Amino acid sequence: MTTSTYLHSSNNPRVAIPNGVGTEPEISEEFRLDRLEPIQIGASGGIAKFTDRKFGDARAWLMEQEPNSSKILWVKQVHGSQIVLANASTRSGEAGDALVTADRVRIGVMVADCLPIALSSHEGVVAAVHCGWRGLVAGVIPKTLQVMQSLGCVDVEAAVGACIGPECYEFGEVELRMVEATLRNSGEVRSLTSNGVLSLDLKAAALAQLHFLGVSIAWNDIRCTACSGEFFSARMNGDSGRQSLIVCHTSPLFG
Repeated sequence: MTTSTYLHSSNNPRVAIPNGVGTEPEISEEFRLDRLEPIQIGASGGIAKFTDRKFGDARAWLMEQEPNSSKILWVKQVHGSQIVLANASTRSGEAGDALVTADRVRIGVMVADCLPIALSSHEGVVAAVHCGWRGLVAGVIPKTLQVMQSLGCVDVEAAVGACIGPECYEFGEVELRMVEATLRNSGEVRSLTSNGVLSLDLKAAALAQLHFLGVSIAWNDIRCTACSGEFFSARMNGDSGRQSLIVCHTSPLFG
């Protein structure tokens, strides 16, 4: 029997996503994307698609594209804050942890426990962000927004994917203070694991920063990548596989 996981959305607080609908790893990239229901990023016109474990390792079908392919542009993620401004002539594989585009191209990032964030504006600019704790501290979210604003964005909305939850994310005191200093007390990020050990609430930290920067949260996947069993998890399982976030501004690009 197919079950459903419920996600939070500002427009529909209970959005049912079927679990257990698998595809074989060799099925084409286009088929996988067609199987994914597009997420409307609020009313901004942006479209996001989030994969999970059942769609296979994203690296197997993102990184094996031709180097000059513009089908889906991706970056070589370095857990920092470098932003790649992408267009139709951009080549995949540049170092960075976010892509921003105002062109009709698809952009994507890969994650295992880090947080994938899709950003979109009414002005036609979208972004795909890979946000781990190091990227958060380095400023990947505000720097992405600065690039979007330089292209004329005013109001930005976000669709936020799944990441490792505080119940599984054991964290050191020194690193936790670095995250708190970055947020300047704008959110409560200290938590405890299911075993009572100090942990980081990465999702809460990112949401706090997005709210502080004036970004509206249109959609939020509340599942934990480490313990839900539905995602690749580097920290919990040592998985080498990755799930992905793919973003564009108009749905025909997913057709």
